[in-house]
Amino acid sequence: MCSISSASAWTILRHASCSVFAAEAHLTYAQELPLDAPIEVAFQMIDCDAKRLHFFQRMFHAEQRYLAATQEQLSLHVDMKTRRTAPFPGEIQTRLRTLAQQHAELPRPEEVGRKIGIRR
Repeated sequence: MCSISSASAWTILRHASCSVFAAEAHLTYAQELPLDAPIEVAFQMIDCDAKRLHFFQRMFHAEQRYLAATQEQLSLHVDMKTRRTAPFPGEIQTRLRTLAQQHAELPRPEEVGRKIGIRR
């Protein structure tokens, strides 16, 4: 996983009247973080296409290095003028594909694809 800066991508989306909506998210809580604890979030792109992002994040206590939480999410790119899914702008699609190719070399997190249910 790696840390990324996405400020420029969000600027492009904002100027294009677009947004990203969560379609589905799975959260796990491993250990409580104190209110003022320093945190670090690791991001890994699992997959993407013209309209969707599948990613995984881990939140750590930045100093003690313990895992506090994970999140797996499927997000949709939405044109805010039509309120419908739409392809990402070309420059963002290129960046996302590049990131997905880089992250494809990383080990897939074991937690990806977890199902929710009561185990019997």
